[in-house]
Amino acid sequence: MKPMKLTETDKKQLKENGYVESDFPQIERAMQKSKTTYKVVDIKTGDKKIISRERAIEILGRETWLSGISRSAFHWTATRDNMRGYFKPKSADYVVTQMPTQIVHFDSSNLFKQ
Repeated sequence: MKPMKLTETDKKQLKENGYVESDFPQIERAMQKSKTTYKVVDIKTGDKKIISRERAIEILGRETWLSGISRSAFHWTATRDNMRGYFKPKSADYVVTQMPTQIVHFDSSNLFKQ
């Protein structure tokens, strides 16, 4: 299976979030299925289950998943939810369009094992 790589759009977003190009190789290593595992929690029921990377992206959307994987790549773990919304133009007001229903936990501890 071909390793997952950052797209040009991913790299642009990461730079906007404060990452530099020298961070990209470690983030790409964390993106591999053998390095990061994902667990989803249903907020209403508390049910937990292990999910695939693809399912994590589906639940969170690419941007939120990228935020989580990039954090996990340097700090072992991260957590993101699937809340959706947007900032009003010319304002700091955030409009929520979907309350979170699921939380995804990222575990990249395998990245740090020899």
